[in-house]
Amino acid sequence: MLTPRQAAFVAEYVKDENATQAAIRAGYSEATAYSQGSRLLKSVEVKQALDAAYVTATQRVAQAQQEAVGSAEWVIRNAAETHKEARADGQFGPAVSALALLAKRHPEFRDNAPVVDQSQHIHFPEGMGVDEIRAMLSQAKQIEGGA
Repeated sequence: MLTPRQAAFVAEYVKDENATQAAIRAGYSEATAYSQGSRLLKSVEVKQALDAAYVTATQRVAQAQQEAVGSAEWVIRNAAETHKEARADGQFGPAVSALALLAKRHPEFRDNAPVVDQSQHIHFPEGMGVDEIRAMLSQAKQIEGGA
């Protein structure tokens, strides 16, 4: 079991992996921070807490990446919203740049993407809203699940 100061050290060490600075930020004396940091890194409990912190951080990053740009649905939703906003204010330059970045991260949205099955292409009519696209995606998922 970690003491509150050891737990603070772990939380601070994960930020920059500087044991001396982490010890200072955790409340240890500046005069002894170097030796305290070194000692803490040798502690079995601190090592276990650091391992757990790194595992948790890695999982959070992976989850955030997956949620941020992990699905075609996300790309479609953002493309539709970007297009709608661009039409509203007449500024298509930023919209084109944003859509180009999305396409770069998702090769299936490129003009020259290899076509595996023509029946899977979705063409959206001009002016279709995000809610209508979501409804179409929901219907497609239901059909896919029932097939």
